[in-house]
Amino acid sequence: MAFQGKEFSSDMKQVIVNLKLHFDEEKKAGKSVLTKNAAGRLDNARYHNVFSEDTFPVSTTLKKTLCDWLDRNDIPWTTDMLKPELYELCKRLAPLPEYRLDQIAEAAGHSILRTPQYHPELQPIETCWGVVKNQMAAHCDFTMKNFWKQLPISFAKVTPRTCKSLIAKVVKQEEKYWVEDSKLYESIDADGETFV
Repeated sequence: MAFQGKEFSSDMKQVIVNLKLHFDEEKKAGKSVLTKNAAGRLDNARYHNVFSEDTFPVSTTLKKTLCDWLDRNDIPWTTDMLKPELYELCKRLAPLPEYRLDQIAEAAGHSILRTPQYHPELQPIETCWGVVKNQMAAHCDFTMKNFWKQLPISFAKVTPRTCKSLIAKVVKQEEKYWVEDSKLYESIDADGETFV
């Protein structure tokens, strides 16, 4: 799937708006963007984790709003607390925030699985992007016309066989991590003492 944003932006919030507009246009045109109940996989990079508009608290939340929330939830606080202290208290006790991409995916009947940051070995898409980018770079003439011409050719280089092989490597790596985790937990005795 490739879509051209309505405007250029390095701001992830605008990218999400562009993606939502694209999904809406595809839906209106009767095109199926993804099969139902698809699961997407994202790393936990900050730019993937834009909070929904109703997330509480955020760093710009007014001090009075923080105090009101603490009062409504019967959470003790003192009048001599500074806004950063109130913010941290609210942040620690407020419900976990929802991410905008998760809401968009859920509304369309999909889910997003998140992997740890800085673990490209758990992201087969990273290698796929490498194949696409190398192909694009090899045929680049710095024009948008050629860019759009080369894009489907470059995506075609990522074959189902390539994807299957990459996913198998990820599964193997995940299994390795599970074994390492189980060894760690086995080293903890009944008293909770760690022998690592």
